[in-house]
Amino acid sequence: VRVVPESLAPWALDLSADGTVVVISGGEASVRVIPLDGSPQRFVASADQRILNTAISADGRLVAVPGRFDNRRALQIWDLETSGMREFDIPAGHEAVDDFFTDVEFSPDGGLLMSLGGRGVRLDPSTGEFTDVFDGVSDFALDGEGRLLLGRPHADGMGGFATVLDLVTGTSTTLHSHGSGVHALAIDPSGAVVATV
Repeated sequence: VRVVPESLAPWALDLSADGTVVVISGGEASVRVIPLDGSPQRFVASADQRILNTAISADGRLVAVPGRFDNRRALQIWDLETSGMREFDIPAGHEAVDDFFTDVEFSPDGGLLMSLGGRGVRLDPSTGEFTDVFDGVSDFALDGEGRLLLGRPHADGMGGFATVLDLVTGTSTTLHSHGSGVHALAIDPSGAVVATV
């Protein structure tokens, strides 16, 4: 068990698929990287304001840090092995949608999916190219193949339903289950089971 200080005020966390590293963002302008083997924790990024979201790649090597850096909205990708960092400015037309990233996740192919105020974009880190992928979804989760996206609606943030979007075919299915808002969601690696609260 690793305990983080109460002062951290965590907002988001992610666990590498191999179970070796946790990354935590929240009340600080950086991201804590906590190895679960007992090694010392470290920090990556230095943003203008607190960082609300973060993601770690399946192999535990890359950490995605969205936020404001030098008064620009950007996404930083940190390599934990080399301590190198690449930064990608958010393209025109997306920067004013919202003041923070609602969600960010690595896909199995090494790309990054981000929700920017309900507009979903994909970043290919090898080219720096951003592509529009989905619309109207705030927080989301991906299945193990990166094909199915389970998301909650962005409109007022708290609709009583969730949507499953097939990123290959573009088809979507709305799941009606809640009388109140969807606050958190998860999808299993096979994409067969989803959970919402």
